[in-house]
Amino acid sequence: MTSQTQPRSMRCYQNDLYAVLGLCVGLAVYLWGGATTIQPADSAEFLTVVATKGVAHPSGYPLYTMLGIGISSLLPVSIPRALAILAALITWGTLLGIYFSLRQLTRNRLTAFFAACIAGTSLHIWKHATHPEAFALLGFFAAWLSVFTVYALDPKRTHRQQQLAWYGYALFVGLSSSHHHSIVLTAPLGVLLLYRLFLSPRTKLTNTAGPMLVGVFLFLMGLTPYLYLLAAGQTNKMGSWGSISTMGDLWNHFLRKEFGTFQSGLYASGRPWWFHSVAYLKRLFAWKGSFPYGLCVAPLLGMLLFALRRWPKPLGEGATPEAHDERRWRREIVGAWLLCWICAGLLFPTQLMMGKEHLDQYVAARFFLLPDVFVGLLAGVGLAILYDRAQHLQTRYNEAQEQSTTTRRFLVPLLNITVVYLLVMAAVKQYPEGSSHHRNWIESYARDILREAPKGALVMEANDEATCFGVRYLQTVLKIRQDVRMVCIPLLARKWYVDQLKAAWPEFSYRWHPKNISSVAILRHYYKLGRPVHATELYNRSMRSSFLWLPYGVTWQAWPHPKKTPPPPPQIEKRLLTNYRKLSKQRPLPHRTKDPWPTLVVRRYANPWFALAIVYRKMRKPRAVRRCRRRARLYVP
Repeated sequence: MTSQTQPRSMRCYQNDLYAVLGLCVGLAVYLWGGATTIQPADSAEFLTVVATKGVAHPSGYPLYTMLGIGISSLLPVSIPRALAILAALITWGTLLGIYFSLRQLTRNRLTAFFAACIAGTSLHIWKHATHPEAFALLGFFAAWLSVFTVYALDPKRTHRQQQLAWYGYALFVGLSSSHHHSIVLTAPLGVLLLYRLFLSPRTKLTNTAGPMLVGVFLFLMGLTPYLYLLAAGQTNKMGSWGSISTMGDLWNHFLRKEFGTFQSGLYASGRPWWFHSVAYLKRLFAWKGSFPYGLCVAPLLGMLLFALRRWPKPLGEGATPEAHDERRWRREIVGAWLLCWICAGLLFPTQLMMGKEHLDQYVAARFFLLPDVFVGLLAGVGLAILYDRAQHLQTRYNEAQEQSTTTRRFLVPLLNITVVYLLVMAAVKQYPEGSSHHRNWIESYARDILREAPKGALVMEANDEATCFGVRYLQTVLKIRQDVRMVCIPLLARKWYVDQLKAAWPEFSYRWHPKNISSVAILRHYYKLGRPVHATELYNRSMRSSFLWLPYGVTWQAWPHPKKTPPPPPQIEKRLLTNYRKLSKQRPLPHRTKDPWPTLVVRRYANPWFALAIVYRKMRKPRAVRRCRRRARLYVP
């Protein structure tokens, strides 16, 4: 059967299949660059929570935790690799959602496919596609809520099809609400859908009560993953964030009361309220930013011409009521996308209570994934405009060449070649930054801490929760040096954390107070027990003055007090070279602006070299001082 004799529906399915297979190339790239170990931010916590079937930090992320437990039990790979595969599959689903939304809206599969590819090259989407963390699922829900909205409001759909799309939207709203609260930024889609299906006299369903009740039921069903938190939080196990034994505990966890329900970080003075919004726009429209090499022109063109009411026009159609309905439907959908982008990309970043440092910008950039999904959708609108204009110009050119016997088509192929070339260039540029493959900096640091610690030692961490959960992951999941005790000093302000340590370590004793954290009390207790105590950072001024002259390693010996006569400096230097050989072979080391979180961790390797340089300076050995400083600068980007 030839393509001309095949049914039209079969040809449509084949074209969709080709597009899905084309997007599988992006899936393969994501899988190839997927993480194989601990990554920055909350990665170590999610790895531990999935391995122990525990509870993540508020709001709990129960749906992602359940998906992680499922895929890690099915795949014969490590947990970091399993969660990286899950992130790649979720992002692939996001690209499919963008494709199906635009295919239905523009009636042009090539435009929809190119727009999905443009979204797939976004640095924020790409990073989370290779990162074993929960944010990729947020983009997936945003894309598929758009799919259901487009299908439900399509004037060419029957009432039954619109009802089914509404049911899918209601269920996915519930599921996304059980994942991440920022899904509320997609509210313009929901408001438009509710108005058109249940309030508008022209387009509402014939029977609104029944579908509304079913939709509410499906929404509540979508919230049922939170029951997992109630089941898993009964025991305050190591690796979990708190204990959840009552519905009140579950409600507090859902509302994020430990962090502040409406807070997203700590306010940094001197930061203008618009700082992160402008930072997002700079990344969006930079030549080598989120959408590099001019790919940002497509969504910008879509926004501009939509605002000028130049698209969509019912090209080739008369001024029929059906044509006007088609145009109105398209404009409403694009308007909702634009409002979602404004909410997620311009308004919400003003509420991020984070400073201007590189680490603050890195944390804030995690929230830029959601607006980039809508940028991909608006890119499809811009491409549709370009293709409409290119076809129109070709038609006019062929009409002007009446004496020619052949029809010449050159603008559309030229546009195709240009888009493909830019996509390839963008993929080549983004792969090194978006890939998380073999970025073992944090795990190497956590392993070095455990390797250096004496038997039964207590290690105190003052700043980095990634290190705390990284060590916890190595001890709980990989069973490495379980005799070492790691205490995260900031978490001592939470009673559940103190109770967790008391239940896990028989010798641990600490009097909890929410506003008075005393690391000295812990040090004094372990002094009485005769157990060694080390600190990952000299966070106390008195500790700096007491111990800076004796370099120990990535941790500093706080108890027992160092001997007055340190080991010979050449012996210490040899030990440092031997201990850090594994990390020194990892090249390149993290970049100061692109990888600020691991940069702060790796910089700690410079501390013992700087301290050793002080020792050599007091011994008046300038060559040795320069050598130690040169080696220290290797870890200071």
